[in-house]
Amino acid sequence: MKSLKFLGSMVLQATDCKYDISMKTGIISGGYLQRPPLCMGERRLDNRLITEVFKHLQTRQNVVLSGLAGSGKAYFLQQLVKVAAGKCLCLVPGEEKAYDLRGQLRVFTTDDHIHLFLGRDFVFLKENYSQAEGSRVSALQECLYHTRRNGFIICTPASFMHYMMPPQQMMNKTIKINQTQDYSRDQLLRELVGIGYRRVAVVNQPGDFSVKGGIVDIYPLGASTPYRLEYFGDMVESIRRFSTDSQRSAGREKQVFIPPADELSGSLEATLLDYLPEQAVLFIDEPRDFIKSYQKNLRGYRETIKEAHKQTQAVRALPLLGVDALQGLLKARPAVYHSFFPGNIPQVTTAMLHHFAQQDMEPFYSDEDKLIARLKEWHHRGFEIKYAVRARRTREKLQALLLDNELPRPEFIDNPSGKGFISSDFKVVLLTERDIWGRVKTRQAARKSQSNQERILLEELTTGDYIVHEHYGIGIFRGITQVEQHGVTREYILLQYAGTDRLYLPVEKLDVLYKYNAPEDKNPRLSKLGGTEWERTKARVAQSIQEMAEKLLVLYASRQAREGYAFSKDTPWQQQFEDDFNYQETPDQIRAIQDVKRDMESPRPMDRLICGDVGYGKTEVAMRAAFKAIMDGKQVAVLVPTTVLAEQHYNTFKERFRSFPAEIEVLSRFKTSAEQKRVIADVKKGLVDIVIGTHRLLSMDVGYKDLGLLIVDEEHRFGVAQKEKIKMFKEMVDVLSLSATPIPRSLHMSLTGLRDLSIIETPPPGRYPITTYVMEYRDDIVDEAIRNELDRNGQVFFVHNRIEGIYRVQKRLEEMLPGVRIAVGHGKMPEGKLAAIMSDFIKGEYQLLLCTTIIESGLDMPNVNTIVVDDADKMGLAQLYQLRGRVGRSHRIAYAYLTYHPDRVLNENAQKRLNAIREFNELGAGMKIALRDLEIRGAGNILGPEQHGYIQAVGFDMYCRLLEQETSRLRGNPVTQSSGPMVDVDIDYYIPDAYIPDPGVKIRIYRRLLLATSEEDIEEIRAELSDRFGKPPRPVENFLQITLLRLMARDKEIKLLRRKGKQIEIQLEKNLPHDVQQNLGGYQIRKLNAHTLVVRPEGDALQTLQRVLQMI
Repeated sequence: MKSLKFLGSMVLQATDCKYDISMKTGIISGGYLQRPPLCMGERRLDNRLITEVFKHLQTRQNVVLSGLAGSGKAYFLQQLVKVAAGKCLCLVPGEEKAYDLRGQLRVFTTDDHIHLFLGRDFVFLKENYSQAEGSRVSALQECLYHTRRNGFIICTPASFMHYMMPPQQMMNKTIKINQTQDYSRDQLLRELVGIGYRRVAVVNQPGDFSVKGGIVDIYPLGASTPYRLEYFGDMVESIRRFSTDSQRSAGREKQVFIPPADELSGSLEATLLDYLPEQAVLFIDEPRDFIKSYQKNLRGYRETIKEAHKQTQAVRALPLLGVDALQGLLKARPAVYHSFFPGNIPQVTTAMLHHFAQQDMEPFYSDEDKLIARLKEWHHRGFEIKYAVRARRTREKLQALLLDNELPRPEFIDNPSGKGFISSDFKVVLLTERDIWGRVKTRQAARKSQSNQERILLEELTTGDYIVHEHYGIGIFRGITQVEQHGVTREYILLQYAGTDRLYLPVEKLDVLYKYNAPEDKNPRLSKLGGTEWERTKARVAQSIQEMAEKLLVLYASRQAREGYAFSKDTPWQQQFEDDFNYQETPDQIRAIQDVKRDMESPRPMDRLICGDVGYGKTEVAMRAAFKAIMDGKQVAVLVPTTVLAEQHYNTFKERFRSFPAEIEVLSRFKTSAEQKRVIADVKKGLVDIVIGTHRLLSMDVGYKDLGLLIVDEEHRFGVAQKEKIKMFKEMVDVLSLSATPIPRSLHMSLTGLRDLSIIETPPPGRYPITTYVMEYRDDIVDEAIRNELDRNGQVFFVHNRIEGIYRVQKRLEEMLPGVRIAVGHGKMPEGKLAAIMSDFIKGEYQLLLCTTIIESGLDMPNVNTIVVDDADKMGLAQLYQLRGRVGRSHRIAYAYLTYHPDRVLNENAQKRLNAIREFNELGAGMKIALRDLEIRGAGNILGPEQHGYIQAVGFDMYCRLLEQETSRLRGNPVTQSSGPMVDVDIDYYIPDAYIPDPGVKIRIYRRLLLATSEEDIEEIRAELSDRFGKPPRPVENFLQITLLRLMARDKEIKLLRRKGKQIEIQLEKNLPHDVQQNLGGYQIRKLNAHTLVVRPEGDALQTLQRVLQMI
């Protein structure tokens, strides 16, 4: 095959294969998937595809691939390495992606074949070497001493920035000691110090060594255990492993390798590529993102060095590998370039272009009939099926099931996997335990003690993220480090500030951190510790906020001053109406109903936003509010964005209110002019209790006799002009807004306390997440998806949002799906025709509705459980989320296929939107989608252009926090900092790196522990830890117990719990109970004063403390 250079827009030919390539700014777009994969002919592709890729690499030609994700990507890499027989260097755009890839590769290979080469901190050295530094050295040793062993080196942009010592120098500096070898002890100690090891009293961490007479203990970097060398004169008599916990020796070893602990101890002139053999495979994942992240890391390092020199701090500026130099090195080697979306590869010369038609495995939720049907189908198509099932009982259960259904004996994989895949290219299926028997985990209803700010602004952190500390300003999250003091090990969050400034923050203080979010894609300026600059910045922003908040609060103040209508308490009819509800209310739904009723019964006009996922019961909350209003003789207006939704709400309200004398009307273009005039006249006379309509309700000719409540459904769909009219209503009547994905302005105003917010996060019982596929459009996959839905007597939405092309799509679908009854619906149809089509579709006259986004808002059709969205890349994030929410509104599993066409280059924002939909796939993700939308679009002009610079100065999350405090103060409700009980117990409580190596996951677990509000929350976290990572080690168990103690102390109004040595000090906010000494008769106790007690524990200190707290 000839190599191809992609420039401009052209059609090139090579070995009778046509490539249709359209270029934009040097980006390749993949071939259309309705054609056969490039140069593969009509044959099925399995391992021959791998061989083809490898052949091109052997002849030093690049390969461009797209479409791989999750365990499917790991399977491809494992097969490629098997053919290549050697090392594979995987370049990924960030640390989180590196940990993800490692987890996915673990399904197919063991840990000793996977090595992380992550970025480390070269500005200042910590008190101990981190897991990242140890794994870097381990990866280099693997490359040097196991050149032919199959394995993966996973590398991030930050790890490639700096030059390192050449391989030969690394080998020369590595100390190799054999048993019975003569190796002077003094010489060994000098060499250890020379290569970066620290002398300590007791060896606990990698990089430590200690000397006790003729015994030298060493913990080599990258080793799993430390080693003990026993000397007899100058001869090493024995080499043993030993435990850091007990310090006792274990098994003997014949030799030990001690690599340099300090990568800077030699000449800095090599890169990681120099450590790899020439034939090693180079796999570059999302190359555009990799280079972008690389540039960001370079900028950050240069700014840090510049700031340090400005402060006259002695910091060695290390030589950097520039972007051009990096790209030159990568171009010098043949590589596999991969991006999930085709057309997202920078300009390269390539010999092969291929898109993988891979799907994530659908969940079966223990539906054995469906599982067996799928297995038989895959066997019939010749697929190889692998089962990632570890537990013996589960395997036996699966074997019995397959045997009963005359299916072949299963091939098991020992290693766990989160999610499986189906690949028609490899003819391989991977099924995991979670795919087959996975339970739907519903989120616990958030407790009342948590503010909305806490519930939805807690973002995950990854190393290198910019953060804002409430008191110290903008810094960089550098991971989690362990520090040992007085024999007790704790974990601290390491934050880098300007120059070499650093802050060690105890994990218990996570609540003072905010992720730095600002619209521009540029690095913020780091704050300096100890200076007054951050306080001045905060004061400047606070002053600006105060001026703006005063303006914003004029409307709200006038509403406070204006006496609205205070609705009466619930009537017996209200109770009867609520009892008629056919379903069990969720806890969040009950709380939202209580919030709305409380607002309505208060004299000030209500302005509340209810956020809840599609199908979570927002409409029921609104109907109960409407019933309460008409019980007091008031009228209710229900404003909806589309005519179709108005009709559906009309039917829903009529059905729900059928047992009560409520007059309900609808005002939309489905009504004739005469009917509209009659409805408007009846509303003015007060003959109509509830009127439902589109923006027609906001017209000047529509008046009300006594309007008491305005309900705005799908609030995010209304434009500025309609919102201004709604704002006029807010000064007079109660307003209740409903939305699954609030637009950033609404979300922002609710988060900052300018509007009241209720969140419904708990899904209805038995609801399943929607299985979502983001993929290139392929007729065969769409055909299969539609037929699978029709086979279970369901119906399908096919969304094509261009009216001029919708009938061409209809013709194509009719050819593809003969016999399927297809209807077309769009907004430019005559009202009567559209209403008839929708009615017939609901009755089941049609099987597939081909339509525009008219179905986006609120339609409730439980029999429709598959949706195909054409050109999903052209739609907004909230719009995609709403469309996906049109299915999955029953107890059936629903499917959403969000497709894009391969002959089109997707811009960066379109890719971010589609990735967000893929990422936020769980139940109740609406608020996360809204926050991500805010991140993608930027804070923008939410608060006016004059606020833009202030948001930039402190980050959006911190800005919201300051605005919340200011608006609360102006409203007469100053925010009080709730400080929980202080717990200081001198035992190890932290999450060891060996248990959870990913700092982002650690932060998430720590946050959940710190936000736990009940023993059930703690047990849920313990169960999740055991399920995902195995049995928790002692330090983690201690942390779980201390979290429980903190909750008990909070409930008992205890201010301080402190254990030092053999004494426990307990300090209460109030006076000690008079009978406390009598209750604690079995313990040695002493009262220090009226508030404070000292106890001497016996046995396990934490259990003693728990018993003591129960008795107080």
